Amino acid sequence: MASAEQQASTNGTVEQFDVIVIGAGVIGLYQLYRLRKMGLSVRLYEDGSGVG
Repeated sequence: MASAEQQASTNGTVEQFDVIVIGAGVIGLYQLYRLRKMGLSVRLYEDGSGVG
């Protein structure tokens, strides 16, 4: 897997994640759970106001 990078606009630091999940629906949350259980660093993004 390619490493994903995100630059924080406030202080110029770069955060690195193994995986970025788009969408906090049922599948996105399950992927987050499984990937973290595998020891990967994961960031989840959701555009809406709720999850699930």
